[in-house]
Amino acid sequence: DDLRQKFEKYGAISEVHIPINYKTNQSFGYAYISYETVESSIMAINKMDGEYFMGRRLHISIAEEKYNKPESELKIKIKLQRSDKLELSFFKSKCSY
Repeated sequence: DDLRQKFEKYGAISEVHIPINYKTNQSFGYAYISYETVESSIMAINKMDGEYFMGRRLHISIAEEKYNKPESELKIKIKLQRSDKLELSFFKSKCSY
C-alpha cells in the first residue's frame, strides 16, 4: 500500500507486484509497477529514479520481457529521453572549465 501511494501521484496504476521469496516469506527487495498509460510510466521513471523510499534509494528502470518481442512504445520513448539527457550531460561536462 505504501508503494502504491508513493507512485500513484504519477498516474493510474494497473498493477503492483512485489515478488516474495517462498522460503523466507520476505520480499526480494524489488517490485514491478504497471501504469495504465505510457506517459504516467515515463513521468514516474523520471521523477522517482534515485529518490529514497523507506530508507532505501530507488533505482527505477523498465522491466525486460522474458521473450524476444519488439520494443514497446514506452521503452522507445525512455531511450530517446535518456539519450537526450546523456548528450546534454556530455556536452556540459566537456564545456566545463
